[in-house]
Amino acid sequence: MKRKIIYLILLIGLIIVTLLLDQFIIFKKNNYFNIDTAMKKAEFIKKTKGIYEKENKGKAIRVEFDFNNNICKKNDYEFSIEDSYIDLFTCKFIKENKLKEIINYQFEYTSPVSITAKKVNYAEEGWTEYPKLIAHAGGAVREEEYAGLYTNSYEALVQNYSLGHRVFEYD
Repeated sequence: MKRKIIYLILLIGLIIVTLLLDQFIIFKKNNYFNIDTAMKKAEFIKKTKGIYEKENKGKAIRVEFDFNNNICKKNDYEFSIEDSYIDLFTCKFIKENKLKEIINYQFEYTSPVSITAKKVNYAEEGWTEYPKLIAHAGGAVREEEYAGLYTNSYEALVQNYSLGHRVFEYD
């Protein structure tokens, strides 16, 4: 009787491992990455569930994933994440191209359990390909004295460049 119980437990464990490996192969083949792991590799600090922060050149960057509304906010910018992520138990996995668009990093698997992150080098990319926005007036300046106004200023350019914008319009 004990032997049958042990075999049953081993069989259930084998089935679970097989299902997890199948899921991993699907994730890797379709370039899905665990959000927590990817954000950590991109040097973000997890504040709460779905909220990550870091500083870049003295500017705070806050990324908030809102899965109920299918959006991700990066400071004051919104990105649609509809059809870009998968739930697996309590973990969320997101497509690499969507992460690249939001946080300006490229990811790849180096083993079944390890990934690497590399900052996007926009000089190697098509200059109009990423991101798909044109920052009007250099982009809004997000500081108290400007209250998010479009200023056509050097400060706007520096701030929005550090957030990942590469195409700017000035009057």
